[in-house]
Amino acid sequence: MTQVEELADLAAEEPVTPENHSGPRVRPFDFFRKEAVDRAHLRQLSGLFESMCHRLASVASAEIRQSVRFETNITEVEPHIWEQYATTLPEVTFISSAAILELDGRIVMHASTAIALEFLDYHFGGDGQSVPKREILTDLEREVFGLIIETIWEALPSAFHGLMDITVGSIQHSHNALRLQYLRPNETCLVIKFAVSVNDGGVMHLEMIMPFDIVAPIMDKLDERQLSEFDRNEGSSRSALERLEITPTEVRASYPPVMLAADEIFHLAPGMVISLKEGTEPPPVQLVVGDTVFATASVEHDEDPMICRILSLEV
Repeated sequence: MTQVEELADLAAEEPVTPENHSGPRVRPFDFFRKEAVDRAHLRQLSGLFESMCHRLASVASAEIRQSVRFETNITEVEPHIWEQYATTLPEVTFISSAAILELDGRIVMHASTAIALEFLDYHFGGDGQSVPKREILTDLEREVFGLIIETIWEALPSAFHGLMDITVGSIQHSHNALRLQYLRPNETCLVIKFAVSVNDGGVMHLEMIMPFDIVAPIMDKLDERQLSEFDRNEGSSRSALERLEITPTEVRASYPPVMLAADEIFHLAPGMVISLKEGTEPPPVQLVVGDTVFATASVEHDEDPMICRILSLEV
């Protein structure tokens, strides 16, 4: 077969489309995406993480019928390369990942075996005093704990309320982080560490791993919200200033106060004269708004009506 005939056969074949392509999905790479989170964005993200703590704790408490607390500290949120982070985890552990449809990516959750065993003990009616000390879950324990984690995943969208709408798609579990096929080995991720405790007992840790493909659009939304709030506040300030500029304000013109002794005041009577000036020239009057003197002026009687000519401004 000649080269021309081979090219003709290839052209006649069914074209490869997303529907009939069976290989791994290739996503476009954004060369302008952010690969780091600065302190300002971390402070903004702290509100989202606090909301996650409240939502996840509420759902976990309902699942095991105990008081569960989730806490996080923004200083413990750190970027990691996925492969380097995954190698630090136990070879056998509990890893769960959930697709976030609107962001076209997945968030990963790592729960230690200690958390799984304690949650399961309470879930099955235990008192938390006889939790087994081992590193590997049985198949039944893994399946039941997976259902608890799926319920926790379903509560995640409510933590984003007011920022953006997200939908949790397919959820998958694994016992080894390196077996996850959804994150590239060199993918930069943000690792959020949650301190978890049941009934104010010992602290255990659960990590949520968010690839920067997920973090970047969240940061963009935070920037949009901050800009919108700035524009709204600026508009409100401008409107308030415009209203203030046209509000009538009472201005009083008065002579400066004079000093009288107490006995002089006691002996005042109708017809008596009090001097308001020193020398031959009349003193300037003070222009007052409220209790604040903002200008001095001279009173002129040459025109009708009587006027004040500004001499100086005090403020």
